Amino acid sequence: ENFQEIQRDTHVTQADHLLPSVFAFSFSNPKSVLAKHVLERWDRTASRDSAGALIFTIFLVELNRILAGATLKSTLPVYLALSTPLYSAVDGALEKGSAPRLLAAAGFASGGLGAACEEALARSFDVATEACGKNPARWQLGKLHTYLFAYSGAKSHAARWLLNRGPYPAPGTSTTVNVSMMNPANARPRGGSVITGAGPIRRLLERRQAEYRTVAAPSMRFTASLADPDRTFIMAPMGQSGRPGNRHYDDMIQKWIECEVVPLPLSRRGAESVARERFTLHADSASAR
Repeated sequence: ENFQEIQRDTHVTQADHLLPSVFAFSFSNPKSVLAKHVLERWDRTASRDSAGALIFTIFLVELNRILAGATLKSTLPVYLALSTPLYSAVDGALEKGSAPRLLAAAGFASGGLGAACEEALARSFDVATEACGKNPARWQLGKLHTYLFAYSGAKSHAARWLLNRGPYPAPGTSTTVNVSMMNPANARPRGGSVITGAGPIRRLLERRQAEYRTVAAPSMRFTASLADPDRTFIMAPMGQSGRPGNRHYDDMIQKWIECEVVPLPLSRRGAESVARERFTLHADSASAR
């Protein structure tokens, strides 16, 4: 039970380290003030319905763009792809309280790190509004940060309908134990459905969702009791069957998202107690010989 609880952990320790520096700055931009207020009320848990987790996730991306954009220029996408799982310019700047060379290159030499944070928070407000609307009470991480189970060979609409599943709201961040890593360098939807005739607002939202979509997550959760072989539990997406059309093709997705587990008893009696179907192999006389 302890290990299962650890696997569910979405506490953002990174926020514990970085947000005190952000809160020390005073802002005048109404968007930045509101975004800061949302972060101040946040419990530092990246649940799917968390407004604070949404703003923090966007803020890291936007501040990285501000700090590194002018210096890296065309190679910025490569840096953004590496910024979420690794120690980034944002971590270094907020922990040290400054990043003079990067700030000067970005045009924030006079206002310093506080001005850069204010701009990043204002941008975060705009992105959150694009994804969730103008009411902060309706801002949720899972409306922008999602799981999409997409088969790379599904090119046609029919193939995507048959093989792909999602998107589903995703908890966690790139640094939580229940990891949900994204790639902000993704500028276009990948593996999702193609919406013909989509207006500019819809296309912008699709782009944002692609940027914040999960690209790496726990492939399997497994816990076992060494005292009892029948107290073994497993959870893996998408389902027990890899055959499209089978009712077990996607029967584990929701449980996997909720971090629930499925018993996997290892003794014969335990296996028979939970079995729903039986598949029997018979050898005929010819094959037996």
